Amino acid sequence: MAASDEGNLLPQLVQQLLFVRDEIPNIKTLDFINLIEHVVVIFDKLGAVLAFAKADMVIKCASLRSVADKCPTLKDIYEADKATKTLTKKGSNARNLHRLTGVLSFLRLLLMKLIEDPVCTTGTAASYAYEQALAPAHTFMIKSAVRAGMYVLPGRVAFMASLGVTDDSARESANTLVISAQPVVDAVLGLYKEKMPV
Repeated sequence: MAASDEGNLLPQLVQQLLFVRDEIPNIKTLDFINLIEHVVVIFDKLGAVLAFAKADMVIKCASLRSVADKCPTLKDIYEADKATKTLTKKGSNARNLHRLTGVLSFLRLLLMKLIEDPVCTTGTAASYAYEQALAPAHTFMIKSAVRAGMYVLPGRVAFMASLGVTDDSARESANTLVISAQPVVDAVLGLYKEKMPV
């Protein structure tokens, strides 16, 4: 996995995000996968409640990696599935890409809430991010389980420490992520003219 230095997870993620942002509008498939793999490591730090999401991300990243030679950019992935009329088919690379973009949105919203409000708990921030970015794609049963599990997320200080930062030291990296993730999300979602199924 791309992110291996456990002591610097957030700065590593931001570095990879800026690299991908600078590739807009021709984001390379492998670089985007590397970015999401950094996000996967951070999901690990939220505990078991989102373990299913981590497993799903790993599978979806593998599917994109398997076609990276044929589809070196994210636009190529979209165009390839559009040509075969499989854009909205479950398990298609284009649909997997769309779902992985939601994961990046989740992390952006989570950190945005944490830096906006110094007393906001990890659970409150994660609940907000989940409802906005991931819940629309989940079944009622999954949503119910995740919502219940938000009460057992690690505390704010413990979560930040697991990323190798404190509230103070995380502020610059988190702000950069919040600002820089949005254009990446917009660039990927901008490929899709079709309404994607939830």
